[in-house]
Amino acid sequence: MRLFKNKFFIFLLFLIFSFLIIFLNSRKLLGFSNNFLNVFVSSVSKPVWLVSGRFSSLFSFIVDLKNIRSEDFNLKDKNQRLLAENIYLKDLLKEKEILDKAREFHIKDNFDWQIGRVIGMDIQNWSGYVIVDIGSDDGIKIGMPVITQNKLLVGKVIEVEKKFSKISTLLNPSIKVATKTQDSQAFGMLTGDYTKSLLMDFIDKDKVLLLGEPVMTSGKDGFFPAGLVIGELKNFEIKPENLFQTAIIRSELNIYDLDRVLVLTKF
Repeated sequence: MRLFKNKFFIFLLFLIFSFLIIFLNSRKLLGFSNNFLNVFVSSVSKPVWLVSGRFSSLFSFIVDLKNIRSEDFNLKDKNQRLLAENIYLKDLLKEKEILDKAREFHIKDNFDWQIGRVIGMDIQNWSGYVIVDIGSDDGIKIGMPVITQNKLLVGKVIEVEKKFSKISTLLNPSIKVATKTQDSQAFGMLTGDYTKSLLMDFIDKDKVLLLGEPVMTSGKDGFFPAGLVIGELKNFEIKPENLFQTAIIRSELNIYDLDRVLVLTKF
């Protein structure tokens, strides 16, 4: 670096000296002949033009490199903005599809609802509860049923704040749901156990249950409207000494797939 500075200083002095000679001779203060001056100017101009050309090329390269970096940054920024817009538009489209289905509930079942986004879940018992981004400011109250756009029962509201609510899912053992089988018309009470295998108890033992038949809410508990989807009957057991038979219901609810839910404010 020091060597470069010394060379540059010598070149600068040489350049100043050369221009000084040319200037003084043009004022006829020096007695150099025109031939000598032409040879001198020629010998000086060649290295000057060579060096200046190199500096010009280096400067152009630096400017081009800066422009390339600027264009690369702008392209990356544009790509990020396009990606964000694409995600936002897909999210809007998904919400529109949910709202279109939800409007059918209002017309067909006379349901009123508020749509909420799932923003949290139980980290200890993954299926115990979820949290949504709507609360008392949106008219949400404790005890309101919660469903998906496909009328699948999620659970009910158990805590409410201004901006969010806590929902206990039907997989939580604390939730009891009055249910019935679709084909055999058998009634019972459903209890969760933090898994998708739910216990349906207190079924009349004279009812002939059918494996695979759909199970839904009966509406007899007063907490959930009738006709909400729960799952299908996977197994059942009858013991002669018992007054009732029990069945295992496979829930269709997948907590990890929950994105938006509908809180029923009127049913």
